[in-house]
Amino acid sequence: MNRVAIKLNPGDAVLVFQLRGRLPEGAVIQNPEELEKIGYDFWLVQLE
Repeated sequence: MNRVAIKLNPGDAVLVFQLRGRLPEGAVIQNPEELEKIGYDFWLVQLE
């Protein structure tokens, strides 16, 4: 919704939530069951 640019520095870490599929235009996930159906991953990204 509001994309803000960030700058990561060496030693920083971010937790990324990624949907495994793309929602149709204008769609909103309404409940945990819908989220589970689409699938998701969490990634821990650390900069060296």
